Amino acid sequence: MGICVSRNINGISINASEYLLDDDDNVKKFLDEDIAKKYLIDQGFNDEDIYWMKFEAI
Repeated sequence: MGICVSRNINGISINASEYLLDDDDNVKKFLDEDIAKKYLIDQGFNDEDIYWMKFEAI
């Protein structure tokens, strides 16, 4: 089991979700939410960006 990260397309809640993908265009999986958040920060996302993202168990 792991965690994936998504957000609504264009930040609009009625839009479908878009998922963070790995290099092979598969949904990127993380061991837990803290690791996912650290990855996002390392990629240049700030706390406000991360606030609007969804962390889902997969």
